[in-house]
Amino acid sequence: MATVNQGTAKSGGGNGGGGQSLPSGTTAERKDSARMGFLTQSLEHVMLEGLRNVPIFLRTIKRGHGGGTGGGTGGGTSYQFIMYSSQDSRFTDRHRKRLLDAGVRFIYIPLENKSQFRQQVEKHLEAAMRDRSWPIAAKAELLYETGVELADESLVAEELGQKIPRLEALAKAATTLVTHDTSTFSHLFAVSQHDSCPATHMMNVGSWMVPLASACGIHDVHQLSQICLAGILHDIGKIFVPKEVLKKAEQLTEADWRLLRSHPILGKDHLKNVGEGISPVVLEVVAQHHERMDGNGYPGRLSSFHISPASRICAVVDSFDAMTAFQPFRNHAKSFGEAIRALQEGSGLQYDKEVVDAWVKLMQQAESDGVIPRLRIDETPASRRRGCERFAIDCPGKVHVMKLRGGEQAEGPGMEITAHDLSRTGLGFLCHQPMFAGQLVRVYLRGMGTLRNKMIEGIAVRCRKLSDGWYEVGVAMRALKEEAEAAKRVEEARSQKPEARSF
Repeated sequence: MATVNQGTAKSGGGNGGGGQSLPSGTTAERKDSARMGFLTQSLEHVMLEGLRNVPIFLRTIKRGHGGGTGGGTGGGTSYQFIMYSSQDSRFTDRHRKRLLDAGVRFIYIPLENKSQFRQQVEKHLEAAMRDRSWPIAAKAELLYETGVELADESLVAEELGQKIPRLEALAKAATTLVTHDTSTFSHLFAVSQHDSCPATHMMNVGSWMVPLASACGIHDVHQLSQICLAGILHDIGKIFVPKEVLKKAEQLTEADWRLLRSHPILGKDHLKNVGEGISPVVLEVVAQHHERMDGNGYPGRLSSFHISPASRICAVVDSFDAMTAFQPFRNHAKSFGEAIRALQEGSGLQYDKEVVDAWVKLMQQAESDGVIPRLRIDETPASRRRGCERFAIDCPGKVHVMKLRGGEQAEGPGMEITAHDLSRTGLGFLCHQPMFAGQLVRVYLRGMGTLRNKMIEGIAVRCRKLSDGWYEVGVAMRALKEEAEAAKRVEEARSQKPEARSF
């Protein structure tokens, strides 16, 4: 295979990075590679049909001599991208196996070939969802990543008509996956992102609506496919609402609300204009997903069963994702359990009770499958430990196990994490390696607002392995300075204690 030097790029270790390189495949590494002009793909699960006539690169690492601990940027790491195969070469399963045997886990595609790669994947997506040799988790990840990319492309009003056939094929692939495996929801939920990106919200709602509709008794494959497409497009009218209104941090004015509440009608009218083949199910969901069972919704103040079944399903999923998504203008979002309680409180008034009950069962199954943290649905404010309210967050960071010797503190190697739960006394996060109760840790968060460059110290109090290979860790906040002083006092006491004598 021909190889070519693609140059190098510097990347600091990030806050708390200590010059450590980012593990391949993490969200941070994917973003870092994208800044250098490459799309990261799992070698084990990449669809070979998508790689046709696409150059493939490998990444090598040259470590710098810098270092440092704490929140500094460190000495940096050089990434060098080397071409493994050109666009004129055919990448086969034999090449994949050779690289996997050599320890390679990720390949890199130049961003200028990204569109070609994605469209080739889309053409074979439904067949991949039927392929029983693929693990269900890998299929869910492929479907989700492909969907988010296509949803993002669809947010340009002038190009939506061209994207409708591709979106329909995506919806059909999602339906195929759900109808072929009853555990699909847990895997789709496990790979989903909970952030402020419109494309992830579109894919979350669309992909979750299919298993929820199935749980509500809708089993016709064509109807489920249309429901998925409706979920993806439900907020398409927001492309006509000013961004300053959508992202406004302070309280919305009455004029702002009028603009925001116009998006269902704007979306429906836009879809009517882009093509004649838009399903009535899609148009109903786009227009009705903010209607309420008690008739106090918008834009038509419809009530009860005047709201279409698919729209009632969308209302539940849309609200859940909105409540649990981490937004740039707020420091926290509701936890999954808090969002479920909010849905239950609104049952019969805002939401269809049967739909809410079906959603709760799906979430409880995901909890049972170990793909999400404990829901704590029955937990009330009064029962929360020490009365400290917990907030759901979606924040990248790095954790260091601390070593205390003679009152001195030293950080161990950093490990990438995703923090999901925060209170005044504790922090919960996910990581790829186990931790042990009693370990002293220092965490550097790299979020927005008050979570930007935030450092947290404490002691690990629990670690639970999830079914997808991640570990959920709970940390009780504690000042390590006090721990160091206590350790120093213990050592001093030991040194002053007289030797024991045997008689």
